[in-house]
Amino acid sequence: MKVTELGVFELFLDEEILGMLVERTNMYAEEKGVGKKVPAGVAFGRPWKKVTPEEMRVFVALVIYMRANRYCGSKGFWRDQEENRQVLRLMNLKCFSQINRY
Repeated sequence: MKVTELGVFELFLDEEILGMLVERTNMYAEEKGVGKKVPAGVAFGRPWKKVTPEEMRVFVALVIYMRANRYCGSKGFWRDQEENRQVLRLMNLKCFSQINRY
């Protein structure tokens, strides 16, 4: 049996764990009232789009990748576009930041 990086990653982040992360992230964002209108009719915070399992998988992979490559913050990672071009195609900074908040 050949062991791959993806195979090892999926041992730790199987469908059950991934589903739980997605469910809890979306639930927490809703509890915080993200994107809901306040009495004045103004939205509270950025509009919230529920996180999907695929987005969560990419998010977790990016967090591991950034830490393994010693990036101390996500903004610096996105600024270094030349070096990270292939990885940056997976998720933009806005989406990453939104998931990271919740």
